Amino acid sequence: GAVDTSIVMNPKTRRGTVTTLAAAALCTVLTALPVPPVRAQTSDNGRRTLPPGEHVFNLDHGGLSRRYLVHVPQQPPDRPLPVVLALHGGGGSAAQFKDDNGLDPVADRGGFLAVYPDGTGPLRGRLLTWNAGPHCCGWAASHLVDDVGFLAAVLDDLAGKTTVDRRRVYAIGHSN
Repeated sequence: GAVDTSIVMNPKTRRGTVTTLAAAALCTVLTALPVPPVRAQTSDNGRRTLPPGEHVFNLDHGGLSRRYLVHVPQQPPDRPLPVVLALHGGGGSAAQFKDDNGLDPVADRGGFLAVYPDGTGPLRGRLLTWNAGPHCCGWAASHLVDDVGFLAAVLDDLAGKTTVDRRRVYAIGHSN
């Protein structure tokens, strides 16, 4: 899709351009991920479900212990749920982005799972970044972290915990 490049850029560093292109590249790769079929359903109503509210999950991927947060809508519909991956900005964290962006009430109204993965960094849970290619950004890029693979693993892990609509997976984010 089209990328909004109306972001105000610092003309000396051209930081806005790099950030916009990196986010666009990551989102493009995410939309190109193969869509495996939803696994067998196992709950009382024929579906795997997570109770409404907040959940924290840990996942090992690429030799790193990673974390993601999930907000399940207060009254989830009786159908597979769409997923919105909400990616924090560079130097942020899943918890910080969750607290700041106001997505959870929207998820409650819209009936979707809001998923907040953590990037990586040298300080446990702080100053986290995403690998958006060879020139961006920080620790994640310099250590060649497979963030696209991690996000695919998050979707697989989540699909093992609750029934998700793999045809409706979206990503939003802030900077890097």
